[in-house]
Amino acid sequence: MDLDSMFAGIEPGGMTDAYEIKILICYLLYTLKEPITKEQMDTVLQGNHLVNYFSYSSAYQDLLKSGHISLEERGGKQLLVLNKFGRDTALLLKSSLPLSVRDKVVSAGMELLTELQRDKEREVNIDKTTDGFTVQLRLHDGELELLHVSIFAPDEEQAELIRKQFTDHTAEIYKGIIALATRDSQGLRLLADDLSGGQGDQ
Repeated sequence: MDLDSMFAGIEPGGMTDAYEIKILICYLLYTLKEPITKEQMDTVLQGNHLVNYFSYSSAYQDLLKSGHISLEERGGKQLLVLNKFGRDTALLLKSSLPLSVRDKVVSAGMELLTELQRDKEREVNIDKTTDGFTVQLRLHDGELELLHVSIFAPDEEQAELIRKQFTDHTAEIYKGIIALATRDSQGLRLLADDLSGGQGDQ
């Protein structure tokens, strides 16, 4: 590994050339087919040690200036949108990227898409009340609301803990409530075994 890669925290084969990173950014956004936040792009590219931080920052700013990508306000978030110039770049120049890098980007991008879909199906909110906080979990399947749970927390620390459990264990909470509501003792035992097994691994 060269010194630049080592100090930038990228793996062997990771990119340090700003020109290649520009193509990689366009390729990622083209592969996802939907806008993402800058933080989400950071997670894919830097979280997987694919790019040098300084070259990546420079490439990102250059793409904004050139109009390959743009930032748009949607739903209270700043989202990165791939413009026509950027799509053309991704299609014409993707073959110049190493296959191993393209494979990693596609794999990480699919994981991100899965998480984005999960976020669309799940809403977790904390609301301040006069006595404390209310944490709400809503689970959707399209227009159908599958679950709506609201729990009171006396302080912000407990509210954040409940919010994290709602976010990290949505499926288990849903299964548990269904098992309780239908008096499915076997389902409850299986869920308890799964949870105790997960704690034992930590």
